[in-house]
Amino acid sequence: MAFQVTLPRAMQFLLVCGKISCTLPPNFESRRYKSIIHEIMWLISMSVTMSLIIPLFLAMYHFGEDLAVLTKSVSESMTATDPLLNMIFCKLERARIQVILSELMNFLNTASPFEKAKLQKHVDQCTPFYLFILILFSLTAVAFSCGPIVMDRPFPAEAWYPFSTDPLPISCSIYVLQIMVIAQAAMCIHMDFMIAFLLWYAVASFEILGEKFRRVENEVDLRNCIVQHQKLIVFVREINRVFYVMILKTPLSMTISIICSSVQLIHHEPLPVLSQFILLLVVCSIKLYITAWPADSLIHASENIASSVYESSWIGKSSTFLKSLNIVIRRSQKPLIISITGILPPLSLRFYASFITKALSFITTLKSVISE
Repeated sequence: MAFQVTLPRAMQFLLVCGKISCTLPPNFESRRYKSIIHEIMWLISMSVTMSLIIPLFLAMYHFGEDLAVLTKSVSESMTATDPLLNMIFCKLERARIQVILSELMNFLNTASPFEKAKLQKHVDQCTPFYLFILILFSLTAVAFSCGPIVMDRPFPAEAWYPFSTDPLPISCSIYVLQIMVIAQAAMCIHMDFMIAFLLWYAVASFEILGEKFRRVENEVDLRNCIVQHQKLIVFVREINRVFYVMILKTPLSMTISIICSSVQLIHHEPLPVLSQFILLLVVCSIKLYITAWPADSLIHASENIASSVYESSWIGKSSTFLKSLNIVIRRSQKPLIISITGILPPLSLRFYASFITKALSFITTLKSVISE
């Protein structure tokens, strides 16, 4: 591979995007002035985002009888709300996110070459697809930002302002603010990449633990492996608890955006509008796959611990040793899943396939209803 996304490069990219988008908090060791700068940037980013979200909601009310304009405003408001929710959520869960990231950073700094190679294998595996998604999000942001150049509309978003936007200073300011929000919306994909990276780290950690279980020779080794197994279970559960809002909002916002984007295709809008919403439809359709892929791999990796334990040298060991192995095997038969009990089923490739199938079925039904 001519260009390899190494673990430090991947982590650095995610941290830089987190700082620019004001989502990821400074680490525990940051000086006070850095925390103050982060708070100021957070307030500015919130204000900029709200400067577009409010006019989009006003447009929904003002153009409520025009289905095409209404669905454009709804779709764009869902996209603009994404970075807003990310900033609020990361603000509320700041301390717990810092703990999770510090554990990941500690692994990157202290892991052996063998352990790093396990995680690097998964990074190499998913890099082409994630780069493809990053390019698609960037193209979508450019398509919406440059929309007024080829379309008869003054601003990129279908927003409505309760004042005159004809004066040049006002129109230029609104245009710049909308482009900033579009850039924020495109950049917020890094939070999905961050969750995916944490899940890939958990997958690699289970694979490393499986190798250790296979080499267990005595009760001391077994005790250490069991402790690591329990720590990994707690770590995955903490990821689920900390990021449950983002895990939940992804399919919800995707559903609304897919439906509203499909309305633009059904209404036979002009080609520039179609190109914008085709890109939006594509990125919304594949966004959930970013986290569904590692979540599915996590299910299998946590289950494979049972096989690793069975393949260890357990013949002729004491009853206490065998009892401990039996407990680990029984625990591994209950896979670790990323879900929200009672609301969201386990995040997996099966769930993603079911989600896309239902979305396409709904679009087909919607097309038939509108055509009639």
